[in-house]
Amino acid sequence: MSAEVVNVEAPKDWIAPLRNNIRNIGAIYGCDLERKKRDIPVVTYINRQKTGRRLNETDAENVLTKLQELHDEGKIEFYNAQMETLPRIEQFCLASRTDVSEIDIRDRPLDIDELPNRGRSSSEYMETA
Repeated sequence: MSAEVVNVEAPKDWIAPLRNNIRNIGAIYGCDLERKKRDIPVVTYINRQKTGRRLNETDAENVLTKLQELHDEGKIEFYNAQMETLPRIEQFCLASRTDVSEIDIRDRPLDIDELPNRGRSSSEYMETA
């Protein structure tokens, strides 16, 4: 029965009600939900370097350097987030602005054209310390 779950058809905007509710919660708590520039994606790197699920130091530095370069060039609005250090409401606020929080790390340069389209989002919430 549960094996059939992978075959369930879902609309492309299935996450919209959840995202809208997270935005509403953020608005209640006074989150700034506006992006700095409307025409570039907001990328949040979920930094796990303080957890057991982390990249080796060189790879982590390379990813952060490349994302910061893209930010400095005005191609993305970049946030480096260690979710376990942020209160839950701040995680919601950040998620409300974020377009991309999953980045496929491979043995080749990160290319802005490989990032998902604006409006698509993936987020992870962690317990705070």
